[in-house]
This record gives sequence, structure tokens and C-alpha cells, in this order.
Amino acid sequence: MNRAYHRDVPYIKSRAIILAKKTFGDADKQLVLVTDSDTMVEAKIRKAKDTKTRWACVTEPVSIVDCELYERSQRFTITSLSLQKYYSGFDSSFEKSAVSEFISEAVCFFVPQNMEESGLYDLLLCSFECLDTSKNPLYSMGLFLSGFFVLLGYPIDTQYCSLCSGSIDGGAFFDYGSTSFLCGGCAKPGMPSVPGFAIEALRRMQNADWKNWEMDEKLIKGVCILLARALERKFDKNLHSTLHAIGL
Repeated sequence: MNRAYHRDVPYIKSRAIILAKKTFGDADKQLVLVTDSDTMVEAKIRKAKDTKTRWACVTEPVSIVDCELYERSQRFTITSLSLQKYYSGFDSSFEKSAVSEFISEAVCFFVPQNMEESGLYDLLLCSFECLDTSKNPLYSMGLFLSGFFVLLGYPIDTQYCSLCSGSIDGGAFFDYGSTSFLCGGCAKPGMPSVPGFAIEALRRMQNADWKNWEMDEKLIKGVCILLARALERKFDKNLHSTLHAIGL
């Protein structure tokens, strides 16, 4: 993302991912963007609601765009937008649409403002590329969630119990409060048990090498449900898209 000034007004040139949109007034749209420097920005684009304008077809989530926008009084307005890639396959697949909606909603709700140079843009790009090309949409959800916890500062250790540092290869219990695995000796009653092969699946997701994944659909769905519930409980907020995504 490049910042410059024109007549003392700061403007930005950046590649960005459009995550969400909403109407603004009678003719404008408000877009939620994540720039390639990992900044999340809400910006207005004028006359984009009218389907006859040149902006209408390049403001849809999920799209990769080159954009120019200026900032005034901490509000952003888009002055130029060029479409680089639109994931049209998400529109024709309910499964892919549900997962892309979950990813976008999670970022919009849970990412704080000061995330520059955090790796958010690359995580989203990798997750959407995975969703576009992989045979199982939940691969993308697992890839995103495992990386999202790290990005937010809550990495999940899949090797050792978070209290006694004992090995959890044979299975463990998950503590939603600390977002960590506990061995049988440290776990409290009521914590969900997670078998060793599910922990191994999560470990593979954390390595992000999704092109070589060959995992059972029920297994990866179970891991995604665990991570999605952990995210919601961590921030005490339920996402509208979770049920659609994990119901695949």
C-alpha cells in the first residue's frame, strides 16, 4: 500500500480484497477492503449501486482489485477501482459461498484496526485460492481458522498440553477458555475430547500445505466445527454464517 498526498489530501494506492459491501444512500456503496499491507478499510464508492455504471460490476465480494482512495477526516472514498480477479465459482456453489461468507464475516467482526503487516491479506488470499480450487470447501475453512488464531495472537499448540507440557499425540481435551489442548490429567469435566487423529489433522492444517491434503470429510468437518466454536466463544459472539458453513 502506497501513501501519497495530492493538494494536502492523503490518498492510497493498493491492491486489496473486497470482503463485504453495503448500500450507502440512494446510489453509493460502502466496501470493506483488506489491503495488501493488511489494513482493513471501510470506503465509500460513489454511484456504484446503479447497475449501469462502470463501478457496479467490480464491487462484488469476493474480488481482488487495484484501488485508489483518499482519506479525509478518517473517512475513505474510492476514486479508482480495477478488477484483477473475481471468484465467480463462489456464486454457483452454495458450499463455497457459505465458507467465503464465514471467512469474510469472521474478519469483519474479529480483526482489530491495528493489524498492519500481520499477514492478514496473505491468509485471505491463500484461503480463497484454496476455496476456489480444492475439492472440499471445508479445507479452506480449516486453513483459514488455523491461521486466523495465530494472526489474532492465540496459536493452538497441537504438540503438548498447555498446563503440564505432556504429549497429546494420543488425544486430548479442548479448553475453549484458553483456546488450548489439555491432557486427561489436566482437563476439567465437561471439556470436549479430541482424538489424536483429529489433532494431527489440525496440525496439518497449520502447516498450510493444503494442495497435499487428503483427509476424511467427516474428520475435517469436525475440526472446523471445533475451531469455529472456539472462535465464537473466545470473542463471545456468534456468527450468522457459521451454521451454513459447518452444515455442509
